[in-house]
Amino acid sequence: MKRKIHIYDIRVICGLVLGIIGLFLIICGLVIEPATVPDYVANNLEDINNTPINANMYSGVALFVTALVFLAWTWFNPSAGMGHPDEENKRTRDEVHKG
Repeated sequence: MKRKIHIYDIRVICGLVLGIIGLFLIICGLVIEPATVPDYVANNLEDINNTPINANMYSGVALFVTALVFLAWTWFNPSAGMGHPDEENKRTRDEVHKG
């Protein structure tokens, strides 16, 4: 079975863009220290813990996983929604001329 994956397929483009952004956020999450709740907010709220939240890392991993889903979808179902408009017109013209 020959896989014919088009580079201009929207799933490939979305997968690559989301993957690049996800990798960038993962690197930022590893380099930049996690954010904490500011003291002025923590003083006004009761029972809040000041646990660091690494939002860059979490969102980067989520974007990277989403990119992998897009690329896997393209790999396992390469022809979904793809087709050249002229091929569809050619089929309908052939059917009209035969009938």
